[in-house]
Amino acid sequence: MKNKFSSGGIIEAFTRRVYEAVESYIANPFKYAADAQLQISPDDLTVTLAESDSVMPDCICVEIGGLVEVTPEDKLVPSAEGVATLVARFCT
Repeated sequence: MKNKFSSGGIIEAFTRRVYEAVESYIANPFKYAADAQLQISPDDLTVTLAESDSVMPDCICVEIGGLVEVTPEDKLVPSAEGVATLVARFCT
């Protein structure tokens, strides 16, 4: 049975929002506390980058650490596997 977020356009838009939030974190990681996380609204898949002390009601929180990886050159990049796993959690 498909869920309400299983259409291609919705999946692509959600994936893009997750990547944008992760890239925003990577661009300025010191702006956020060590416990930075994505807050995702299960109603409309809105993605917000926040700290754990500012959790919005009814949002699902995902730690940013699982969505970031370090390259051999010690550069932070979005984790394609982490993002794909997160998207599948909401869109399958």
